[in-house]
Amino acid sequence: MPPHVPRRVLITGVSNPLGAEVARRLAPQVPHLFGCDVADPLSALEAMDFVHADTRLSVIGKLVRQLRIDTVVHLAVMVDSPHDERSIHETDVIGTMNVLVGCSGPASPVRRLVVKSSQAIYGAGPHDPSFFSEEMINWDRPASGVTRDLLEMEQLVSEFALRSDACEVTVLRLGFRVSEDTSLARYLSLPIVPVFAGFDPRLQLLHEEDAAEAMVRATVADHHGAFNVAGEGVVLLSQAIALALAARAEDHRPRRTAGLPHRRPCVRFRHGLLEPRGRVRLEACPQLAPGYGLAGRGQERGAHRGAVAATGIRAAGLPAAAPPPHASPHSWRPRPFGARRGELIAETTPGQRRRNSQKAEIVAPRQGLRLPKPVRRLRRQAPMYALQAVSQLSDRLRQLTGRDIIDLNRIMEVVQFIYQQRELARRGPNYAVDDFGFDPQWTESFITAFKTLYRDYWRVETTGVEHVPSSGRALLVANHAGVLPWDGTMIKTAVFTEHPHPRHVRALVASQFMGMPVLSWFLRRTGQAVGHPDDTRRLLARDELVLVFPEGTRGTGKGFKNRYRLTRFGRGGFVATAIRAKAPIIPISVVGSEEIYPMIGDLGPVARLFGLPYFPVTPFWPWLGPLGMIPLPSKWRIQFHPPIDVSDLPAKAAEDQHLVMALADEVRETIQRGIYENLKLRRGVFL
Repeated sequence: MPPHVPRRVLITGVSNPLGAEVARRLAPQVPHLFGCDVADPLSALEAMDFVHADTRLSVIGKLVRQLRIDTVVHLAVMVDSPHDERSIHETDVIGTMNVLVGCSGPASPVRRLVVKSSQAIYGAGPHDPSFFSEEMINWDRPASGVTRDLLEMEQLVSEFALRSDACEVTVLRLGFRVSEDTSLARYLSLPIVPVFAGFDPRLQLLHEEDAAEAMVRATVADHHGAFNVAGEGVVLLSQAIALALAARAEDHRPRRTAGLPHRRPCVRFRHGLLEPRGRVRLEACPQLAPGYGLAGRGQERGAHRGAVAATGIRAAGLPAAAPPPHASPHSWRPRPFGARRGELIAETTPGQRRRNSQKAEIVAPRQGLRLPKPVRRLRRQAPMYALQAVSQLSDRLRQLTGRDIIDLNRIMEVVQFIYQQRELARRGPNYAVDDFGFDPQWTESFITAFKTLYRDYWRVETTGVEHVPSSGRALLVANHAGVLPWDGTMIKTAVFTEHPHPRHVRALVASQFMGMPVLSWFLRRTGQAVGHPDDTRRLLARDELVLVFPEGTRGTGKGFKNRYRLTRFGRGGFVATAIRAKAPIIPISVVGSEEIYPMIGDLGPVARLFGLPYFPVTPFWPWLGPLGMIPLPSKWRIQFHPPIDVSDLPAKAAEDQHLVMALADEVRETIQRGIYENLKLRRGVFL
């Protein structure tokens, strides 16, 4: 079957800003363009015929048949609206149902249907992975509000796609759009922006023009299925708030301008404001969501399956979509920041740019007391003078006592820690985190504190760290104990400080801890991820060192009488993940973590009340209150064993449960044997 070429296109919800932009971009590419909505469009478009029609009424089906519509772009979906739940349900569910009825039937002329959805369909919870692909929708999960309506709407679309083989169905799940009419803009424009105490959510932003371009590409080209459409990279909510507040402060700042009127104070959303690393690009995953009527389609159409691919829209492993016959291959290009709509900087002459330029603003100098120059110089050099005085005092005490009284190295580490915290406070929101929320610069600033625990408090002795590769992926597997995950912190510190090529280790933590205020924020910021197979796969694909604890909370929650006795390693899921990723498995034996919180009991009812896996009772907790959370200074030993190479195993070996369990038992026996050997080498619990 030849690819469908849209000729008579109907856009529902054309009066909203996204619908108006989609109509403007589609007008020169299709012969006949129609739009319908309950309200008048924002601006008149000569190439579009507008009809007052409500998708919540059955008249939409008559409109489709009378106008002989072959392509429907359904944008009358409320995914970001301040309306009440009843209005949203009627628009999203009832309205979509009427559109599907109008597109169905053997006599229907509709051959392509594009539906706008939202990433809100996935919901949010501590048990969810860090990323959602298109097939990760849980149709049976309890939901409310917009998420419930979106799930019901997409179920209707999925059933329609299964019934209608002649109609291609595309669903675009848009990320948080950056425009003035969205709830995100209204939220950031509040005089006092409320935040989630102890949490710092990650945002994937999408510019309004990029969302419109994705809709256009899905309309004019053959891309059927469900796709996530969001900007590249993430922005923390705290960064977005800080950038918005900075923009408002700049607008309120008094200025003396030459020939320019004062600007109105407002939050402006443009390329670069909430996207500190540049203009976002669309990234659509090539996986197709099951249940959208794609099974059994002809192989001749398989070459057209995949993500929305075009100039400026990135889709891994897919060629660019062929342009429609009514559009130029270069009809859309990324617009540079500062250029007018429809105008590129390279397309203007120097004379035009000079005529269109504006006079520079003259900013009034900052008022305040300015210290004399000698005082400012003394202020800058005071830390150096203080260190010189401490050095001279240390030399004098060494001459008098014959030993080091003041450790200059420790003092320099403290000074370095204070300096790093000062620099981090000055950077403001202009910093980058990876897609998991990891901030390497912020994490490395705490290495001094972790090294103090590692070297002085627990006096950790590490062996075999050379088995950790200097580059590339690896799966570190260790025993887990000690109520709180201090063993993971010490393993990360050992690799970063003892290895000849310092590397960050990304630990996987239980999902319960990702729902706790402050703790979840700290874990994300320092590079940890949810203990989910998808997170493990993504981290290994980035050639990271991933630390897993197969015992999980069973290890940290076992009693003191069962110390250093490994619990069951589950069903060997970590082995299957390592085989698929071709990552070596490095067993790690940790001795010393069992004694930092000797657990003599577990208050199960209290744990269930707070949603915790266990509520420990130690000789000091909860009797001494916060003081009972101070870990005991036990003697630690960490041993990195030689890696177990699984690179020669085929990917299908991950499905061989017998082989997987055999390798898991081998890893467990290696760790247990290392624990016994290191217990013999340790002179005592606290020695």
